[in-house]
Amino acid sequence: MEKYFFLDCLVTRDDNKRRKTIYRKPTHTYRLRDQSSYNSTSHKATTIRTLTRRVPLVCDSPDSLTDKIKDLDNVFNKNNYNPDFITRNTYRISEPNVTNPNSTLVSTATLPYIKGTFETIARILQPYNICVAHKPITTLLQLQTNVKDKDEPSDRQGAVYKVKCCDCQATYIGETGRNLNIPLTEHKRAT
Repeated sequence: MEKYFFLDCLVTRDDNKRRKTIYRKPTHTYRLRDQSSYNSTSHKATTIRTLTRRVPLVCDSPDSLTDKIKDLDNVFNKNNYNPDFITRNTYRISEPNVTNPNSTLVSTATLPYIKGTFETIARILQPYNICVAHKPITTLLQLQTNVKDKDEPSDRQGAVYKVKCCDCQATYIGETGRNLNIPLTEHKRAT
């Protein structure tokens, strides 16, 4: 029997029969976001949906499929997920609803996450086919300090500039690879 590992898949070949299943390293901890954590409920639901969607996509035998589903149930229970929450957010292959042509989402509203409020707004907007997405108020990029000093536009190199004549209607447009202060000072001296 030959075994091949590809990303999180284990592919075995025995007597020209190929089998696929989900593979986890022996050091994998099976830790997910705890359901009681202060994170968006949609993020927790997406975790369940993603993991339950991957099982039927990867596993090709009924035995491995049932084994992996049982493993996922244990993982969700270890991470304190409510059985009702798991059932509601388990991925199911769905077919387009012929009776409701407006079942596709029309638009998306992006809101900052506030516990309790975010879910309420999502429920209110759902009948109107508006998907609500979570956007963090503060990002890591905003928290990082900027170690560079802000340079003035006149100190930047490589610029196109325009100088108007004081005496007439003429204008001079120039381009420089030097700091903008240098050619502007030269034009002032020349006039």
